[in-house]
Amino acid sequence: MENTYKDLGQLELVGQCFHSIDTDGSIQWQGVVLSRPEPGWYCVQLFEWFMGEPNVRKLVPIKKMKDWLFYKDVQEMNFSYEKGVAFHKNKKAEDKNKKAESLRNEIVEYNPQPWVKVSDKYSNGSRSLS
Repeated sequence: MENTYKDLGQLELVGQCFHSIDTDGSIQWQGVVLSRPEPGWYCVQLFEWFMGEPNVRKLVPIKKMKDWLFYKDVQEMNFSYEKGVAFHKNKKAEDKNKKAESLRNEIVEYNPQPWVKVSDKYSNGSRSLS
């Protein structure tokens, strides 16, 4: 039977592989959805990153899964991580994090009064703030 878009609404998450997305937009976990022990909760098996071996299992509420990327099998998940949507999503997050880190470094490096330590400037000691 050929899949149609009408069939997509009836797909079950159990058995699907996934990449979870962290708050910064980067890939956080990889794994497979094992079961739905009760409505609104899923048991997932996480795979470690180096060898791809099963690691730990977690219970995750469906609300936390809304931005995850789901795949029909491990091959599709691996392709996405190496060259597809997950790769580009992760790269974009890494670039954003590098840019933010660079800005933080520029702010730290700029000190118009290098002879005044920040701790001295705001302490209750004998030094005045003027």
